[in-house]
Amino acid sequence: MTTSLYEFRTRWSRLPSPRVTTAGWTPAHSAAARFLGECFAAGAVLGTVTELARPVWGQRRG
Repeated sequence: MTTSLYEFRTRWSRLPSPRVTTAGWTPAHSAAARFLGECFAAGAVLGTVTELARPVWGQRRG
């Protein structure tokens, strides 16, 4: 069964607006969640780089 482009478009037009989701999130909520996710990812990368840059336990002086 093939779906014509017209049928595809009319199906999508019946869906709720993407601006407000069923959970009540607005684009600002999505942007804030994306920002927090990026901060978490950047922290994970920086933590990994810091750990890799430290000398191995046997090579530490102290």
